[in-house]
Amino acid sequence: MRRARTWSLVLAALCFALAWRAQAEPRRLSLERAVSLARQNPLARAALDRARAASAQVDEARGARFPRATLTSFIGPSPEIQCVPNTNCSQTTPHEVKLRFEGVYGGVNAELLQPLYTFGKVQSAIDAAGGNLEMNQALATGAADDMGLEAARAYLGIDLARELGEMLDDGREKLDGATKTLSERLERGESDVTVQDRLRLETFMAEILARQSEARESEATARFGLQALVGDADADTLGEPLEPLSLNLEQAKSYVDRAKQGRPEVRAAVSGVTALEALRNMERARLLPDLGIIAGGSWTRAGGVDDPPSAFANDPFNHTTAYAALVLRWTIEPAAQIARLARANAELDRGRDLLQAARRAGDFAVLQAYTRATEAHRRLDAATAGEKSARGWVASVMQADAIGTVTAREMADAYLAYFTIHTRLLQSTYEFDLALLTLRRAIGESLILPAKPH
Repeated sequence: MRRARTWSLVLAALCFALAWRAQAEPRRLSLERAVSLARQNPLARAALDRARAASAQVDEARGARFPRATLTSFIGPSPEIQCVPNTNCSQTTPHEVKLRFEGVYGGVNAELLQPLYTFGKVQSAIDAAGGNLEMNQALATGAADDMGLEAARAYLGIDLARELGEMLDDGREKLDGATKTLSERLERGESDVTVQDRLRLETFMAEILARQSEARESEATARFGLQALVGDADADTLGEPLEPLSLNLEQAKSYVDRAKQGRPEVRAAVSGVTALEALRNMERARLLPDLGIIAGGSWTRAGGVDDPPSAFANDPFNHTTAYAALVLRWTIEPAAQIARLARANAELDRGRDLLQAARRAGDFAVLQAYTRATEAHRRLDAATAGEKSARGWVASVMQADAIGTVTAREMADAYLAYFTIHTRLLQSTYEFDLALLTLRRAIGESLILPAKPH
């Protein structure tokens, strides 16, 4: 029994370890997939839920065109009221109603109102709700685009930090070898090497260690951000080399013009102005009456009350009535109505000002992203050429180090130049890719990425 229990515990522990290992295995995502998942982030869904609520408001506004019914029913105690004989129920006993329970008193009242003409009130309400719906739909698209762009930023940041770390790992390994060789030469008492040479390499090694720490921190921070955005604690990148996206930039004016129509914030501001214009029109229409048809009826019965045999008798306990009429309803409150109209005009002016601000902000976002992409591409070209020279410099230093004819300063200078220019190359690639994606976000186009060059 004890042996069986032991084997059971071992098997359970093994299953747990395997399950934990499988769970800890990173889930590799492409950049496109990460962007797609981030667009379904709770913040993006919350904006979409607001648009759904605005859609319900449109249906509510449209419902004002249809008849509106009011139904009231009641039940309560009935007093005892009887007609005096030989008076044709012109006299009753008792003479006044008293609160007594002699039966059941109940009834139903119903009224139906059908609007015929409201001078534009209903249509204005529908237009305002429709503009609000379009505004919230545009804002929901913008929120989803923002989440996708942030996921792309984190994704590219992971790849950038990892490549920097790999570069520093390679440099540290080579510098370790150079430091070891220099120490051996010092021990042999060679005159062309000094303690200062070793200290220079050790100082450079300390800089590499510090940069490695920064790269690890950047990678972890970007990875945590990606996992939060896509909602997956095991999410990670494919680990492919960081490369510039393949996209030929057009003229800046082309992107500015496209942003005026496609940028979500601009579309939201345009729809907001439409809604405010409709609200202003509705306030104007409220200065005029409403025309409609009203119909209704009521029926009441009281068990303890006699029913007088006359249509002219006012009997609140036993009666049946019905009516229908063409009605004109007019609410007249000049001070309040004029104030509401003035407020609607002020809100409309504010909305138009915000539309101009949104267009200017869109132009700035486009031009900023365009400039960053253009300049990052230039830095990319310069760094590519510089890295080629730096590689040759490092290769020549390594060859000289193999035969012992290189100084520590020359070695440190060569590696420092290579690390600097390679870092510039990776950083420029990251900035170029991110600027292109930011530009697509600014003009309101999909973040679907162009294919990378082969």
